[in-house]
Amino acid sequence: MALVWVGNPLLPLEYLASNRWAWHHIPEIFGFLFFGVYLASLGYLHAESINYLDSATLILLTTVTLTYAAVISYNEMFRIVLAIVFVPSFSGYFFARIRRIQITRKVGE
Repeated sequence: MALVWVGNPLLPLEYLASNRWAWHHIPEIFGFLFFGVYLASLGYLHAESINYLDSATLILLTTVTLTYAAVISYNEMFRIVLAIVFVPSFSGYFFARIRRIQITRKVGE
């Protein structure tokens, strides 16, 4: 938030700056990436495959990301905030889940 308070400087890349991407989006992206990884490490999820228990976690992830995007942004920024929140959190979730399944199967061989 300190970056927002000092004037919300835009990223130096022209395409990103024209779409109003600022430096404060970088920590948000990493925060939601690690949020997805954290949810993928919950103990009740099956270690050998993706199953119906993942749907409860994905519903929670979707609810949190949509609520965050709706509360933080205003109308013209909603799609940018949604991309910042949705893509890293789901990418982190599925990366961690698939990696955990691969490790479990390799250990079981």
